[in-house]
Amino acid sequence: MMNSQPIIDIKNVCAGQRLINFSAQIFAGEQIHLLGANGAGKSTLLEALSGYLPVKGEVFLDGIEIQQYSASQLTKKRSYLPQLVSQIPILKVFQYLELFLPNMTLSADAIFERLCTDFQLEPLLRKSLTQLSGGEWQRVRITATFLQVWDGGQFSGKYILFDEPTNNLDIVQQAMLDKWIKNFCDCLGTVIMSGHDLSHSYKNASSIWMMKQGRLVASGKPDNVMTEKNLSNIFMSEIKLNQNTSNKVWQIINLED
Repeated sequence: MMNSQPIIDIKNVCAGQRLINFSAQIFAGEQIHLLGANGAGKSTLLEALSGYLPVKGEVFLDGIEIQQYSASQLTKKRSYLPQLVSQIPILKVFQYLELFLPNMTLSADAIFERLCTDFQLEPLLRKSLTQLSGGEWQRVRITATFLQVWDGGQFSGKYILFDEPTNNLDIVQQAMLDKWIKNFCDCLGTVIMSGHDLSHSYKNASSIWMMKQGRLVASGKPDNVMTEKNLSNIFMSEIKLNQNTSNKVWQIINLED
């Protein structure tokens, strides 16, 4: 059950033309998927919610403006997986993951082992990060993202920001990511993530935020907002629901040659 008070309150946030008067509220336990064309402002919004991007307007975390949190306070409250990383650290996998576990406890150690098992990292722990494939590096980054905020069984007020986290993941690892996101949200943690797989978002999201040219143009439960009209609007192309399947599948039609 979600709390009545938002854990994040976004008020008239602007970042040039990338975000324009963006306002919304986020509650404990939500899994919010951001949908929109490339350049719609999804990554900018996630960066603003991480506290790394200075913006006009206000972002409140539990009633306190995000800029009033110290770096150490914010680190315990949220974790953020950006889409791109400019440089890969010269560390071994286990050394990198230990950076996200400053206080090793029996509980933290157990979570570390479970994550490493589920994301198949045990054979990689002694390897250098620079030796990893794209998929291996993504799995390490996802594990670190969970470790940063997974310090107990009650996560209300904590949130994870994922920017296209399924990049480079095979079908098994995508399912494992979904499992951990669901577990986190079931414990009242909150996840906000971007992606491009409409069927995946329809199946997994508790709420959809549709973005176009820096603005929030529709939000709500997948069944209510993932209409052909709304999707065609945000992607600026005619999108139809394929009715010849038991699962919802959207497709683009009438592409110009």
